[in-house]
Amino acid sequence: MAIVPPSFPQSPWTNQLLSLYHGTLDMHVPSILAGVNVHYGRTHTDFGQGFYTTTVERQAQAWSWQLSQRIPGTLPAVICFNIDRDHLAALQCVWFVRGSVDANDFWSLIAYCRTEGGHHARATNHGWYDVAIGQSRHPGDGALPSEMRIR
Repeated sequence: MAIVPPSFPQSPWTNQLLSLYHGTLDMHVPSILAGVNVHYGRTHTDFGQGFYTTTVERQAQAWSWQLSQRIPGTLPAVICFNIDRDHLAALQCVWFVRGSVDANDFWSLIAYCRTEGGHHARATNHGWYDVAIGQSRHPGDGALPSEMRIR
């Protein structure tokens, strides 16, 4: 049985909504809130073209700040999506719980997506998973926060 440190408040599990954060620029917020278009995402990224979110708000804040530094006159923005876990569970997902150097399947997919820039090479769903979830190295802190790509 796992012991929960006393510094963590214990609240009952209710299958509550999952908060996902997307770091962007202020000028993109209205378009994103009107409807996510995965085709605006860059190709040759960790999990392929799509809409990237994280469960780590600080990671989304850092990403949005980095974006704002590249484009003068823009402001960083973070959008929070509260997702019903039952809706997420109904999607076709691939999960990577380890991002260690010996997680060959994880690094193989990332290398494939970064170099090929195409789909996930599946035989169904036009080659894509609806959602790819795994670790992604965040510049500066050396940690491996979680990242979610939604297609």
